[in-house]
Amino acid sequence: MTDTALMPFEAALPLMKAGARIARLGWKLDGKHLEYQPVRSYVTDDGEHRTLAASIVMRYPDGTWGQWEYSARSLLADDWFVGASGDLPRPEERALDAPEPCGCSEGRAIVADYANPSRAGA
Repeated sequence: MTDTALMPFEAALPLMKAGARIARLGWKLDGKHLEYQPVRSYVTDDGEHRTLAASIVMRYPDGTWGQWEYSARSLLADDWFVGASGDLPRPEERALDAPEPCGCSEGRAIVADYANPSRAGA
């Protein structure tokens, strides 16, 4: 898998709903990913029928899972890919001379410095 497989969340969501697991490039824990859990029903021990709503769960490497607590930052990110964290090299693990996908002719990455807006692009 290569960086060309990176996508925004809105592109990854239909893939996840079709059965793929997805993750973000910057997640630190290898093997962590999101899974779609469709609506499912079950019968309790006392015979009551229950329905669980569809949801997105975070699956951890040890097999445990929990409800995904999303953020606007995650929903707006463009670093989603099909797979689990650790499947792609993280930005800090890439070679320093690797070309940056910045879209500029000089190969210089454009970086926004939100703490110091006057330095944006520096």
